[in-house]
Amino acid sequence: MNYEYLKTFYIVCKYKNFSKAAKAMYTSQPAISRIISAIEAELNVKLFFREKAGVKLTKEGEAFYKTIEQPLNQLERLENELPNVENVFEGIVYMGATVTALSCFLFDLINDFSQKFPKVHYRIYTGSSSSILEMVRNGMLDIAFITTPFQRSSDFKATNILEIDNVLVGGEKYKELAEKEMSIRDLTDYPFILLSNHMQFRAHMNEFLQKNNVFIKPSIEVDSSSVIMPLVERNYGLAFIPYEMAKESIRDNKAYLIKLKEDIPIRYVTMVTSNTTNQANVVSDIEKYILKNNKIV
Repeated sequence: MNYEYLKTFYIVCKYKNFSKAAKAMYTSQPAISRIISAIEAELNVKLFFREKAGVKLTKEGEAFYKTIEQPLNQLERLENELPNVENVFEGIVYMGATVTALSCFLFDLINDFSQKFPKVHYRIYTGSSSSILEMVRNGMLDIAFITTPFQRSSDFKATNILEIDNVLVGGEKYKELAEKEMSIRDLTDYPFILLSNHMQFRAHMNEFLQKNNVFIKPSIEVDSSSVIMPLVERNYGLAFIPYEMAKESIRDNKAYLIKLKEDIPIRYVTMVTSNTTNQANVVSDIEKYILKNNKIV
């Protein structure tokens, strides 16, 4: 059990209230509840009784509190004397990301995080932009990285941090298409691999096609961009994909870039945090680090 878990339990005992403990720790009440549930699961005991005014320790909770009270008191005093000492301790940041955001941005950034925040651990959840936003809204995620377009809300602070260059690619079977510049209108008879209609990238590409008076009925529809390139490499059809996700296949001559006369609209990786809950210090540090190095004006 790491220090952040023990500290969370200690603070809840101190305030006897999840909401007050969350405020004191600059985090959300669901995050506090999640940690307490994890501690109870690990110890296989119930630590608190829930009451209208807050919480009360169970007999097992009191015994656990007596065990950690003295060392946690000492550490709290040390933190007050050395404000940055918390960076020494281990913590967990709950992140959400779309597959595209993971591939185009977050994989590379995790390496930077591991050096900048060596004692921090990460739990990464993937899904659609809408499902990840809902997890941020409910306090299940501290920070998220999704891709435009998405429905913006006053509940969130959203900042574009990376441009996504979308391209059209085909496998070896369609190599000749890469030898000259093509119009999208010349390609409507070819098989296409597209994301499902409920996916944001599909909506983005549908707007592009409609703008150019083109209708494409896909031969294959998938629900994740992570399976597009394997299908392209096996010559199942042409596909729109972020260049970052296609570059290795293009480099290895497993896929070929088809240049279009029309410009495919740019998308963005967007960093999202909650506007309605306070953040843990390490999350604020991560957010500031990303904004300093990646913010798009």
